[in-house]
Amino acid sequence: MDKKTQISELYKQLHKKIPVFQALADEERLKILAHLLEAGSNGMNVTEIAAKSHLSRPAVSHHLKTLKDSGIIIPHKVATQIYYVLDAEKSFTELKQTIDAMEGAISDLDLAKVKENAPWLVKLVDENS
Repeated sequence: MDKKTQISELYKQLHKKIPVFQALADEERLKILAHLLEAGSNGMNVTEIAAKSHLSRPAVSHHLKTLKDSGIIIPHKVATQIYYVLDAEKSFTELKQTIDAMEGAISDLDLAKVKENAPWLVKLVDENS
């Protein structure tokens, strides 16, 4: 596959993952994910999650919808309650594959040329390392 096609495919993969990136970009949603991790396969309902956070039930519901729409969690009904559990394996596996593809795309990057053409960028990267 030529470089242009590889970059185009990488862009498509990243674009499909925008909902996952957006879902993970919020601190409250990360906290909810941590609570769901602790709950394991039993999951948690909105009331239980709200009790473990400072968020209202409507706010928790909003965050759960974002997480559900991104494919990170799935709902399951027990009697009249809806419980949420992590279903991140597919999303994170695909995300890891995309990151691996990014690493592959930049693996042949000539850092000497980068330093030559954009020394400010290299300095910025070095400062943040």
